Order: sequence, then structure tokens, then C-alpha cells
Amino acid sequence: TIQDAESFIFSLEGNIPGSTDIVFAQNESQVTFQPSIVEEGVEANVTLSAFSVGLVYPDGGLVSFVNVQKRLGKLIYSNGDSYEGTWENGLRNGQGRFVWANGDVYICEWKNDVQEGYGKITCKSGNCYEGTFRNSEKDGQGRYVWVDGNEYSGTWKNNIREGQGRYVWADGNEYSGEWKKDVTEGHGKITYKNGKYYEGLFRNSKSNGQGRLVWLDGNEYSGEWKNGVQEGLGKFTYKNGDYYEGMFRNSERDGQGRYVWSNGDEYNGEWKNNVGEGHGKFTSRNGDFWEGTYKNDKKVKERFTHRNLRFLQSTSSVAANERAAPATGVPAGGMLD
Repeated sequence: TIQDAESFIFSLEGNIPGSTDIVFAQNESQVTFQPSIVEEGVEANVTLSAFSVGLVYPDGGLVSFVNVQKRLGKLIYSNGDSYEGTWENGLRNGQGRFVWANGDVYICEWKNDVQEGYGKITCKSGNCYEGTFRNSEKDGQGRYVWVDGNEYSGTWKNNIREGQGRYVWADGNEYSGEWKKDVTEGHGKITYKNGKYYEGLFRNSKSNGQGRLVWLDGNEYSGEWKNGVQEGLGKFTYKNGDYYEGMFRNSERDGQGRYVWSNGDEYNGEWKNNVGEGHGKFTSRNGDFWEGTYKNDKKVKERFTHRNLRFLQSTSSVAANERAAPATGVPAGGMLD
């Protein structure tokens, strides 16, 4: 308010006939007019209130300029902040420009002394926000651009990102989807500059829950995620037509799962650290199958059964298949790292 200021400058805008000069208030009770306002040779005592300015001449004459609170004015605070804009009833109302002592600048609409409506904040650091405000906080639709080139456009609530929004990194990566308490939370899609993309659920800015990751070369994973890695039941389809369906841990095949080669061969059994480990069954495309114990993708104890139901016990260390199942190719870590 006016009473908070060290000084107050405003335009009378016609309250004095023929004059548009500026009035300077050194304190709350006395103002000094520029010389062109006061007749030459006349000393004037002037009083200021939140709602009117009174000019008292030495001969006792009084000129009162009421309703100046709706005029343009500039307010300078003791801490170095300043406001220049329109006033009403001693409060900032309408369009105004607020400059913080640290160099940040706010240009926006005001209502009853708070930022309310559409406006723009430019920080000394170079960061910039443009959008709607409510009760002096970012609230509603707005766009924030960081000096490093990152950018967010979307919904704000109580000064944080909340609701639908789009975040673009300076390097070209992009996220579009839901936000909660200033982090990605809910359904969303992140597209990387190399063409890879993830679409699904997020929690605390990492993929959590059901989601689908697609590589530009054609590899694809669809299934459960935990803290940014493949964890739980999922399916990984390779560009060559192979696929694995089963359990994952830390983005590797781990637990019970089934791997099918594009030529029709199949392994169904236990996995650990991306390789066959434990009990499993390998079925050839011609119907023959091996069933037994596997270690590091190799048979250590098996029973071979011919498609015509003949079988042979063996303890060979021959690889389960000449073409071992490839790795999933998904690094551990957060989706937004």
C-alpha cells in the first residue's frame, strides 16, 4: 500500500487543470510538487493520504485532488523493491510493473494488492514465466523457460506444476503428460531425440507401473516398470522377430519366462541375469525337445525327447541353442535421467 512506501510518485492526470506534472512524496504526510505546478513565488504546504492530495496555499486557500488512488503511480520500498502502475483505494489494482531489488521484474495485472490475472516474470538469472497468476502465485496455464533452454508449458497450481503439461529439454528430449507436486506423475509419454519413446505410467519422475518402450530400430518392451527399470511381468519383442515373455528384474530376464526365436525354436523355463538358469525346456521347431537343468544358457543335465517320443539321458554341456537369446538392451536408471 501507499503507507508502506518510502516514496510515492504519481501523475495527477488532469486533476490540476492543464498540468500533467509529477508529484513526489518524501514521506506519508508531505509531498513536493514540481515547480511548474505551483505558481511562481508561492510556497505551498501539501498533505497526502491514501485517497486524496490536498494543496494548501499560505493565504488559506485549499485545493483538494480526490480520487488520485485510481491514477498511475510509482511506489519505492525501503528494501529497494518498486511498483509502478495503477492504484485504487491505496492498493495496487490493474496493470502494473513490480521490480524486486534483486533485479527480477514482474509485469502483470493486480487485484487488491496481489498478482492476479495474466502476467510475466523475468528473473535476473534469465529464467522467465508467462501465464496466469492467482493470489501472487503461478496458477492456471503458463509457460516457464529456463536460461539453459529447458521449457515447461502447461498447468500450474500454487506455484508448482500440477495437471497436464509438456516439458522440452534443450537437447531435444520431450515429455508430455500428467504432473503432480512438480514431478511427472500419472500417464505420460517421453520422446527422446534419437526417436526412442516411452509411453505409460510415471511416479516421481520415473516409469512405474504399466508402460511401453519402443526403440527406433524396432525393438519394443511392453509390461511392468519399477523406478525406471523393467521389473515384473513383461514382453520384449526384438526387431528380428524373436520375443521373450515372462518375468524381468532390473531390466533383465529373471524368473520364469518363455523365449521364442523367429524360426520357431522355443525355450520355456527359469532365467537369471538375462540367461537360462535352472529348470527349463527347449523345443525345436521340428518338435524335438530337451528338458532339464540349465546353467548360464547351457544344458548341464537334460533329457532329450525325439518328436517320435524316443528319449536319451545326457549330461552334455552343449549350448541350448546356437543363437543364444540377446540381451534386452535396456539400461537401468530413471526414464528422466
